[in-house]
Amino acid sequence: MWNICSFQFNPDLVIVSAGYDAALGCPEGMMRVTPQCYPHLLWPLMGLANGKVAVILEGGYCLKSLAEGAALTLRSLLGDPCPLIQPIMNPSSFIVDTIMNATTALKDYWSFGAIRTATGAEYDESVLTGEGHKLSYRFDWTEPKPLKYPTRSAFVLNEKEVFLALDKELDQLNLTTSLSVAKHRVGLLYDDVMLMHRNTTVVHPESPERISNIFACHASFGLVERCHRIASRKATHEELRLVHAEEHILKMRNSERLGRKDLGNLEDRYNSIFLNNHSYESALYAAGSLLNVVESVLTGECQSGVAIVRPPGHHAEEDEACGFCLFNNVALAAKYGIENHDLKRILIVDWDVHHGNGIQHMFDSDPRVLYISLHRYDYGSFFPSKKDANFDYVGNGAGEGFTVNIPWNKKGMGDTEYLTAFTNVIMPIAYEYAPELVLVSAGFDAAQGDPLGGCKISPEGYGHMTHLLTSMANGKVILALEGGYNLTAISYSMSLCTKALLGDPLPKLCLRDVADESALESIRDVLRTHSAYWTLLKPFQKILPSEFPIQQGKYSIIPTKENEIVELMEKLKVGPELVDVNANPELTIPDPPISAGEPSLSIPTIPPTVNIQRNQRRQVQIEDDMSIGGGELAIGAVNIEETTEEEVIAAGGEEPLEGAVGGSNTQQEFSIQVFVEDDNNMFAVYPLNWCPHLSSVNSVPTTGIDITTPCNDCHSTQENWICLICYVVKCSRYIREHMLMHCVETGHSMALSFSDLSIWCFPCESYVDNQALQEAKAAAYMNKFGDSYTPSNNAN
Repeated sequence: MWNICSFQFNPDLVIVSAGYDAALGCPEGMMRVTPQCYPHLLWPLMGLANGKVAVILEGGYCLKSLAEGAALTLRSLLGDPCPLIQPIMNPSSFIVDTIMNATTALKDYWSFGAIRTATGAEYDESVLTGEGHKLSYRFDWTEPKPLKYPTRSAFVLNEKEVFLALDKELDQLNLTTSLSVAKHRVGLLYDDVMLMHRNTTVVHPESPERISNIFACHASFGLVERCHRIASRKATHEELRLVHAEEHILKMRNSERLGRKDLGNLEDRYNSIFLNNHSYESALYAAGSLLNVVESVLTGECQSGVAIVRPPGHHAEEDEACGFCLFNNVALAAKYGIENHDLKRILIVDWDVHHGNGIQHMFDSDPRVLYISLHRYDYGSFFPSKKDANFDYVGNGAGEGFTVNIPWNKKGMGDTEYLTAFTNVIMPIAYEYAPELVLVSAGFDAAQGDPLGGCKISPEGYGHMTHLLTSMANGKVILALEGGYNLTAISYSMSLCTKALLGDPLPKLCLRDVADESALESIRDVLRTHSAYWTLLKPFQKILPSEFPIQQGKYSIIPTKENEIVELMEKLKVGPELVDVNANPELTIPDPPISAGEPSLSIPTIPPTVNIQRNQRRQVQIEDDMSIGGGELAIGAVNIEETTEEEVIAAGGEEPLEGAVGGSNTQQEFSIQVFVEDDNNMFAVYPLNWCPHLSSVNSVPTTGIDITTPCNDCHSTQENWICLICYVVKCSRYIREHMLMHCVETGHSMALSFSDLSIWCFPCESYVDNQALQEAKAAAYMNKFGDSYTPSNNAN
């Protein structure tokens, strides 16, 4: 649960105080952390702070476990995959109590995801029934304290038999830990042949340009040359039979010879399917090419893989096509791994906005596949509208507990909600399952700006989810494209996933303080349901007190008067005695003495009383609930019709990718923009280049724009906007919402941010960048930076 807090803190640097005295065999710590576990502790931290992580050695006194643990930590910093470890299960009751106590103490300051709380008598009753966590305060302190503390022979030496047993256990762990690394870090699959499948009767969102644009974006980022290209191939009839009925395969094959009328009749038999005479061949290449990626990863040629394939597959059932999907590519890949490579545990994570009904049905009684899906459900009204997509469906027979559905019951879920689900549900279950291969049904229709999904994941968010998964299965992670219909959003999102697999530093995220309550309710339902099957979930489902009685410490070593400093220092020479500040609450901290001839230092004074209110911490927020509008533009404005990969590479990847893409922040520090050289054509959130409210914008007053002007209502200067109709200054929605209230009350539509000079249209719920706005933006830019402003290409 700590990981979501680290995302919210959003550090600029991560420093790890790396003591290895909790390692197996250390006589001081007397703990049992294996050396192989330390890379897994480090891995999620490496996704923070743009990858700026410093690991500094502290303790560790069993040389064998210290050396192995430090070496494996260094391998992770160098980008090598985390070693396989045994399934993590049945946590100690002591550590559970510690975690729950800490969660209770900190929950008012940080979001811990889907915890349950109760007040007063309700909490007391839950403790009596065993449903509540009983807070425990224990502090063993012996009085009087010794005057001196021994520094030699201060810990218990292990008996010879114990020492030999631990040494043998360490040797066995080191011998059985595979440190092999594949020749290529990432394998990439793309083939123009899959462009042939298209709807020939109407414009359809599942278009060939989806994969050509993704490949073009990979080329423009220089990712194609950094990956190993994997050859494409068709799936054989025998391979398709691993998951599909003979009759279904023959129907798809016969579509090659049908005329337009008969194709239309065949399409009408299915839910949301289009066909042409090349659809069957494209589907064969999509399925077979993914099998080539699986083969490359499982044979050690590539550590991980990315398959840019279409048509998608996760809706296809054993005996019928469904939801743009002809054959179930990912399900076939999992079955191929089981049958051809004797895999016993495969994790499938499906983050497409739609539930993968086909994959679930094919493995719902098979414990060799753990299927986890995050999807919009909307109480059963969202496609494919199946009742078994809800949280209470867990699989059948031997597969009971191996189907995990995380259903969203409203639109608008973004990075905060998805990462809360990852850290609370997906990663704990994954560590207990310990997969040998991770397959991702990588649909990007939950991305901000997608015309079908209605969710708000940023490209950066997809990158971070990928990074978390790469700690599993010795880095054997394969992404296969499913849905996603905003051409720009899917291009950047899948590119960020590939960058994560390559080990590139990821842009920082900026999450909301708390996930959407509807999402938290769904996550609680999932945790409550699956705590019966996964031991890492069950102990943490207890109810916590909503109010935490802060325990005042009895002892303090803070000196408060000059004579007491001298007295305390004298006492410290023989043994530390702590000053009880409760005995004299009037004591204050003295100013440090300045010797003659020394320069006077400006030392900030410390107030005698610091009253920090709960939830009063620094927040880095974004307009996460600002969705992208704009009709046709929301589908994406990139048009690379039938572009071949040779043309893309020959062009040097310079084809501009424009359109409405959803990001999580407009500031360069946190955005995908740091990875792109062409600043004039790149936004973390793509603005509209036109909206119907531009005509309401008035000219800048002759006095200009002063970005230091306080809010007209509350006089705050922290984060203000200026209305471009009446040029009044008001504070943002994260201060006191005065600009939002002004626009609601007056009907004024547009405002400019003093923070980043972006312009927001309230009726359109979108950023806008148009030539008509450049006068205001240039005036603010000149006042802010003292320089002239160069308009973006988007504004022209």
